[in-house]
Amino acid sequence: MSGSRAAGDSKKPSNQRGRLGAVLCYDGVKKGGEREMIHPEGIHHVSIIVTDLEKARAFYSEIIGLQEIKRPDFDFPGTWYAIGPNGQQLHLIVHEGQTKRTGGIDTRDGHFALRVTSFDDTLAWLESHSVPCKANRESITGFAQIFLLDPDRNVIELNVAR
Repeated sequence: MSGSRAAGDSKKPSNQRGRLGAVLCYDGVKKGGEREMIHPEGIHHVSIIVTDLEKARAFYSEIIGLQEIKRPDFDFPGTWYAIGPNGQQLHLIVHEGQTKRTGGIDTRDGHFALRVTSFDDTLAWLESHSVPCKANRESITGFAQIFLLDPDRNVIELNVAR
């Protein structure tokens, strides 16, 4: 939404600043003095930078097993994938140059995580395709984790409920 308000919306624009210094769009107070909050419903998509679209497309389609979906005709190359049945998406955006990551798999680096159905089957699949990974069946997180890099060295976590 680009700042438009529904008819009858009594919220007034505000020039106040929030705790992080951002200008508040509305006064943030509902009737009765209660503060409004953002109510996220889930993650819609994650976008990552790739440099070679065909190499990335092969990896995400053939190794990770994601289904490519229709993408608007932007003025830059990329591709979109569906993730699971609830509408989440992964967007690959082509960007010239290299990603900043130069080392191996760092499990504390920025990454996105996909929930998979089987730790053993996923690990066997990655090994059969010679994809280096770090696996931790007994992670203190409460779910088993497998970390790997895509062709552009973006970190991916695959995790499984225990």
